[in-house]
Amino acid sequence: MLGDNRETSLDSRYWGLLEGWRLEGRVVFTYFSYNRDSFRPFPWLREIRWDRIARGID
Repeated sequence: MLGDNRETSLDSRYWGLLEGWRLEGRVVFTYFSYNRDSFRPFPWLREIRWDRIARGID
């Protein structure tokens, strides 16, 4: 989906991927979590860690 200002928008189509070292800030909560060590196909669908989603970080 594109916005109404797509010709002059400065989004990821212009900048490309953002390197992790450019991120700065404090972690507040876990948005999504799954078991990356799983050998099952599609772990982001089958190995979701429901107890960690939307949980605050101390």
